[in-house]
Amino acid sequence: MFTQEIRRKILTQHIAILGKTGSGKSYTAKGFIEALLRDKQRVCVIDPTGAYWGLRSDKLGTGPGFPITVFGGDHGDLPIERHHGQSIAEIIATTDTSAIIDTQAMTVGERTQFFTDFAETLLRKNIGTLHLVVDEGHLFAPQGRVSDPQSGKMLHAANNLVSLGRGRGLRIILISQRPAKLHKDSLTQVETLIAMRLIAPQDRGAVENWIGEWADPKQGAELLKSLPSLPTGEGWVWAPELDILLRTKFPQISTYDSSRAPDGSSTSVVLASIDLPTIESRLASVADELKANDPKLLRARINELELELEGACESTGKAALSEDDIRAAEDRGYQRGQQQGFQGAVQEFRAFYAEIDRALAAFERTMPDLSATDHAITRRLALAQPVPATFFLNEQHELPRPAAPSIPVEKQVVRNQSNVKTVSERYQNNGTLPEGERIILTAAAQYVNGVTREQISILAGYKRSSRDTYISRLAGKNLVRVNGGIIEATVAGIAALGSGFEPLPTGRKLREHWLEKLPAGERVIFEALIKAGGREVTRDSLSEATGYKRSSRDTYISRLTARQLVIPGAAGMVRASDQLF
Repeated sequence: MFTQEIRRKILTQHIAILGKTGSGKSYTAKGFIEALLRDKQRVCVIDPTGAYWGLRSDKLGTGPGFPITVFGGDHGDLPIERHHGQSIAEIIATTDTSAIIDTQAMTVGERTQFFTDFAETLLRKNIGTLHLVVDEGHLFAPQGRVSDPQSGKMLHAANNLVSLGRGRGLRIILISQRPAKLHKDSLTQVETLIAMRLIAPQDRGAVENWIGEWADPKQGAELLKSLPSLPTGEGWVWAPELDILLRTKFPQISTYDSSRAPDGSSTSVVLASIDLPTIESRLASVADELKANDPKLLRARINELELELEGACESTGKAALSEDDIRAAEDRGYQRGQQQGFQGAVQEFRAFYAEIDRALAAFERTMPDLSATDHAITRRLALAQPVPATFFLNEQHELPRPAAPSIPVEKQVVRNQSNVKTVSERYQNNGTLPEGERIILTAAAQYVNGVTREQISILAGYKRSSRDTYISRLAGKNLVRVNGGIIEATVAGIAALGSGFEPLPTGRKLREHWLEKLPAGERVIFEALIKAGGREVTRDSLSEATGYKRSSRDTYISRLTARQLVIPGAAGMVRASDQLF
């Protein structure tokens, strides 16, 4: 029987609700949303079907339901456009507003841009626990080859929500009628599976793959066999980490069933009232703030001022500012920005390390058999001394590195793991990494948000087989973490690189770094984009500026994109990354 206690437990995890059209998956999701709203939890629903507005009304549609804001759609409190993703995400991430975001009326391109901006902003800005329900998840995280750069960016943003969102307080509920089309990097990250009626063999195969990742295939045999014949509203709940496996009929919802086929009655449904003026005021405030800090608008204004300055110099006969003057002014502004941001950075560091300290303390309490040496090394690597204030005021200083841990002469081996390297061997690896592993590890360490396997191929120059071999070896040594489709260097990995590792610089120094490092073809495209000052330009204009034909031009753009130096836009537009300015 599906109890409130079971529902409470699985709502602490990422969940996938999978079932064909008409199997009751959206209805089931609404039951979860109602429970969360009753408990005053924050909920946001991405609704490309227009099926969730009924949460605002009671079961018969004659009285109010939950006061949840609806953006977009026929029943929306406020309309939305493709460029509203960032501002709405700011609202959801930083306030206690629960919302339904109805994207049904958007075109594919509009929905792609909206969700990409929404997901990226939500992952950066969210504060506290937020349950994010993504219906028809395969539309946002599609499995298979993605040729459109904007769709690829959306896929990356969606996968990041699932793989990285837990650390930002996000609890994801993915819903899909086509599990085979839902990207495996997202599907395999969910810890609880709710499997409803599925008939297509490829969709049942996606469920079987999830079972192979998380659970015992023998236990899943009955589940897989029953999927084609499950009645509507009935399904399996499987949460291996919580020791939950049951077949159940999900309870009825208490709000208006707006997901059923339209019959004309929805025009008279009574909706709960919301504080619309407050929402509108908050949106306006966020929009003004985003506009004031929009890099594109700021760069455009800088370009306007530079043109005005040049015109003024020509009319008065005065010489324009020299390159040295401009560079000095940039450096002064850069240093001021560092000083102003230092206090905020210190607070973030302290909170980050405090969280690590709490996690390590809990880990030590539950693992009493680990050696004292293991505890000391782990803590010293994680809790390095904070960066001194003087570092931010002097570009010549290097980041302080933790002192090498003191290792006893005797070798300490982790209990019950006789084939694992000793503590001494694991953490005194500096200078002994094979060249291929060191190159791959350096590429992963230089990008703080990690890199994809395809990016590593370009950054390191290795073919797929060699690349994957090195990644597998590094993961086995706990020097990298394979997080969905992203490869990230671990604390131990960065320590293993030792003094030979240099983080990538930013701004002007990053431009100078890549101008020295890039191969000729990429450098020519890179220089052309730098001259554009961060503005979007067409690919054809790049061909005119560089003389490269379409195939060569697009190859170089793809490589620069993998290096995170170029950002593809809609309709074939490209621009230099914001971190270069």
